Amino acid sequence: MSNTQEQSLNENITFTPLSESSPDFLHSEGERYCVESLVSSGPQAFYTKLHEEYLNSFLSNGEIKQISSWAEDIHQSDLHLEEANGELEVQSDGENFSGHYFPTESDTPAPCLELGWPERSLWMDM
Repeated sequence: MSNTQEQSLNENITFTPLSESSPDFLHSEGERYCVESLVSSGPQAFYTKLHEEYLNSFLSNGEIKQISSWAEDIHQSDLHLEEANGELEVQSDGENFSGHYFPTESDTPAPCLELGWPERSLWMDM
């Protein structure tokens, strides 16, 4: 059993919370929502979302202006679905897509993952 697994079984252990300066702090959903608001609705929506998420501003004014100038209107209310027969269906539901993850729409390829249990000798020797 790995060290972190053993630690998680220990009832007396206390884990230190991650801070923004921690190297383990890699992703923040709140920050992602704020950037999504910036791109889709502009700087005022970004600042509003920062306030709603109780976050400090993590972008400078210059970065906010630059990102706003790069943003394009993509009409998020229209969702294009391709059916099995190849026909394109447009679905307008006005739903907020923040909570949805579209791995097929990523600009980087998915990593090749080895599924299954690791070799027994690799973790038994630790």
